[in-house]
Amino acid sequence: MKKILFLLLILPLLSSAQKAEDYVRQGNEKFDKQDYTEAIKLYDQAVALDKSFGDSYYHRGLARFELKDYQGAIKDYTSAISIKNDNSIMFDHRGSAKRYANDIPGAIADYDKAIALDSTNSVAYYNRGTTKAAIKNYSDAIKDYDHAIKINPDFVDAYFNRANSEQFIKDYPAAISDYDKLAELKPRADIYLLRGLLKVKLSDKNGAISDFSKAIEEDPERSDAYYNRGVMKADLKDLSGAVADYNKAIALDEKHQGAYIKLGALLASTGNFNDAMTNFDKALALNPNNAEAYANRALAENYKGDFDAALADCNKAISITDTLAIAYSNRGVAKNQHKDYKGAIADLKKAIAMNPNDAVAFLNLGNSYNFAANYGTAIQWYNEAIKLNPNYGNAYNNRGIAKYFFGDKKGACADINKAASVGFSGAKTSLARYCR
Repeated sequence: MKKILFLLLILPLLSSAQKAEDYVRQGNEKFDKQDYTEAIKLYDQAVALDKSFGDSYYHRGLARFELKDYQGAIKDYTSAISIKNDNSIMFDHRGSAKRYANDIPGAIADYDKAIALDSTNSVAYYNRGTTKAAIKNYSDAIKDYDHAIKINPDFVDAYFNRANSEQFIKDYPAAISDYDKLAELKPRADIYLLRGLLKVKLSDKNGAISDFSKAIEEDPERSDAYYNRGVMKADLKDLSGAVADYNKAIALDEKHQGAYIKLGALLASTGNFNDAMTNFDKALALNPNNAEAYANRALAENYKGDFDAALADCNKAISITDTLAIAYSNRGVAKNQHKDYKGAIADLKKAIAMNPNDAVAFLNLGNSYNFAANYGTAIQWYNEAIKLNPNYGNAYNNRGIAKYFFGDKKGACADINKAASVGFSGAKTSLARYCR
């Protein structure tokens, strides 16, 4: 969340306003104790005593801002500015009140004035940056954060929000650089976690794991750090490590739906269907409308051979949202087993359109054509699966079978032998059947 920052403004105190000054001082004591309502009462008395004493309006504006009375704060800051109109900090504060009152143009105009009055006001640059970011003007926001950091090289919030804006424009290396600086200035679990998530986007899985581990070192209670580290470990085939991290995430947060789903999917892929189903059921108990849980439960049901249940779960997932590639992919698998090859092909093509890097979906689409005896087209889709995963034993094996029926026995046996060489267990049976 972007923060508005404030500088403390100390206005000159005039001897002619001594009694008003006393009320302001008492009000400030209440303000420091966060008793803003009582502070305002004391500032009211200061204003009543001397309407020309700008300090009274300024501090009352601060208190009103804290009470989210932004219009009242704007009015008080305006009164203070009418008495002393050359102070950068006053315009900065009024800009912040306008920002929260949703007067974005007015806020930016006040920040402009604050900067014109004092080009070294790093907070005004920062606040103008957060306001521009709020209206999705990320490029200009970054320029303002640049100015703030140039003035104050240790400005933690400016680095943080600049990284946030850089992410929105997909400049991930720049955002990572800012998180690097934040890790030096103020190492925190959330900094490492956010940097790790960016490394995921850049496919730096080992770097991401390192950052998630650092986040855990900073805060061992961060369930999201364990969860994300588990995801990366699973991608790198460290299945036992992934299971341990998912279980730790669940131990820290028994309502972590994502951890139940990921753990269930991993268990299903290793043949532990009962435990997989238990985890999917737990996710759905927490949220009966979790489409991802239904779609992944269908994966386990397909593995188990319960294709009717898989179809039902995929249909449920798609009725909740039509944006999950895995729901269409798993439904395509179930339709293949029901010999609805046309329906399977439609679903798998939709899954691939959503996620063109899913080698499994290409494999299953090849299977659809293979089952339908359209061997030439099946081979084309197996080719795509192998492009994505050059060691995909199942794809080599099935392409070999398609080549066999397409009349290319030599090519078939080459593919099936390749499947065997990369460790695909089904290749032995295929060799005995097609390559004797």
